[in-house]
Amino acid sequence: MAFTIKSLHEMDYDLCYAVIGHGGAELPVILRAGHEQASSLSLEFSATVHFRSVIRFEIEREQNEGESGFFPTDDPAVSVIDGTVQSHLEIDPEYVLIDVCIQNGPELVTFCSEDLLNTIPPVGARLKAWVLGLSISPTFT
Repeated sequence: MAFTIKSLHEMDYDLCYAVIGHGGAELPVILRAGHEQASSLSLEFSATVHFRSVIRFEIEREQNEGESGFFPTDDPAVSVIDGTVQSHLEIDPEYVLIDVCIQNGPELVTFCSEDLLNTIPPVGARLKAWVLGLSISPTFT
């Protein structure tokens, strides 16, 4: 599954405000592409996922891959990323990269331990993170 554009509004020469579809959910994002580029995307496209900060998170031992995905909240600036921890990459003892797989995609999102208040969820755990400023960069291939 990939991302789809539901609506698109130009913000700047290289940024658009968009409502995207993913896994049955629709959510607002900043699309890191100019309006002309974004308008030329195929109906379904892949993208790299970014966010400004994590404002809250929950870790559960039991995963429920059927509930994974990207979800809107009542606040258009906040989105939920829900997935399963796939791996860790220790850059140094205080900085660990955490790969989270969104099975209803599939997509991969990377968090760092600093994003999670230096918490490192175990591989296989479910991570649900409320993020501020979700944006995506289409991969133009």
